[in-house]
Order: sequence, then structure tokens, then C-alpha cells
Amino acid sequence: MADARRLPVILLWHMHQPQYKDALTGQYALPWTYLHAIKDYTDMASHLEGNPAARAVVNFTPLLIEQLEEIARRVAEHLESGSPLPDPVLALLGPDPVPTEPAARLELLRTCLRAQRQQMIERFGPYLELATIAETLGTQERVAYASDQFIHDLAVWYHLAWLGESVRRTDPLVARLTERGRDFRPVVLSLLAWGNRHFAPEGASVMLVNRETGAAVDPILADPATGRPIDEPDYVMVPGPAASGRILQKYQAVADVRPARKRTS
Repeated sequence: MADARRLPVILLWHMHQPQYKDALTGQYALPWTYLHAIKDYTDMASHLEGNPAARAVVNFTPLLIEQLEEIARRVAEHLESGSPLPDPVLALLGPDPVPTEPAARLELLRTCLRAQRQQMIERFGPYLELATIAETLGTQERVAYASDQFIHDLAVWYHLAWLGESVRRTDPLVARLTERGRDFRPVVLSLLAWGNRHFAPEGASVMLVNRETGAAVDPILADPATGRPIDEPDYVMVPGPAASGRILQKYQAVADVRPARKRTS
């Protein structure tokens, strides 16, 4: 006899997405299908795999399955032969240059900010700092100051934030990319200060402060051996050990490289 105190529960996960692909261009107008695939769909499968006793009904609409299969196929073709990626946001992770048209660059910049603020942007310090700069540059007049490298870095953090927890905790590549993002933090802080100084006439939206005193801090690049700012004239660029002939020729004029002098008080 069944236990009358037990309540039968059926878990039903219904997954669906509208058609985002442009029938004329073959490109996807919005990235939601593959973003939810690397986040929610992946995590739900991981939860079921992690608990063999779990039972659930998972329903994928035919249109969603078609899009997932096509995106997976075209990503595989890109990795194998370099064919174009099917989505302009996804393409920011590839080798293709960022569009030069201001309207297209602005749309990509804004798209890489479409994530839940508290749980996905503020959770990752480097992403929050890049997003803050992107918000400052996110106008037709200022988007030209967003370099290709900045947009690529913003896109990497956008996709890292969208990854499911099951991937984030187990994939070594994700761990390496996250660590590289932490190493990039000083650069981001310098960009943030630069943006606040030159593109925030109404006042900074985010500032760097001392946690204990609350005093605003202006980040500088300093020589760790002496503590001196490296924008002083005593610091110059010279060819490195792997410099090409072109680099050697370019910096040939930099001849007066002397050991650091002791500063007198």
C-alpha cells in the first residue's frame, strides 16, 4: 500500500525559443538560443546526471532543437575550416574584426551588457569594470573610443558570465580565462579612470575608492622596484628579446637606457 503522506511530483521542463535566424542572411538576430544552451540547458542536464535517482520530463520544441543543432554544426565548421560564425555576438570570440560602422559597434557593445546586473555582471569584478566603461562609451558620439580589443574583452566576459555553473566549476579553459581576467584588472581600472576623467561631465558613475577610508583613488602604473610612476621620462620603451627587425629599427633611437638612479630627498 502506498504511503498516503507522499505527494507525487512531476518535474516538467519545457524549453522553447522563437526563430531568431534571418532567413535572408542566415545570421541570428539575437543570441538567446545559444546563450541559454551554455547556461540553463547545460545546468539542467548536469543536475539530472548528478543524481541518477532523479526523474524529470524535459520537452524541447522542434524549432529550438533545429536552432541548437544548426548553431552547433556551424561552430564546429568554424573551428574546422574557419567558416563564418552564425551570430555577430558569438563572432566576437573569433578572429574576425569588429565591424567598423558606429551603429553596428554600438549595438554589439550594448548587447554585451544584456545580463542580469547583480547575479551576472556585479558577480565578476573585471566584467563589472568593463561594463561600467562600456556604459560610458555606449553612445553614438563616444563608441569610436571603444577599441576592437576592448569590445573583444567585453564579449569574453559576457560569455563567461552566461556560462552555467556546471561548466564554470569543471572546465579548465574557463578557469584559465577567468584568471586572465583578474590579471587584466589593472588595465581596466586605468581605463575606468580615463573614462571618468574625459567622458563623464555629469560625474563618475563608478569610482575606485579605498575600502577602509572611502577616499577616491586615482590608479597609476608604478615601478614595483622603486614605487615611482612609470610615466616619468626616465622610463622608455626598448626592444625585447623577441623583437623583430621592424621593432628593432623603430626603437633604435632609444639609446640612452641607464640603470635606475637613486633619488635624493
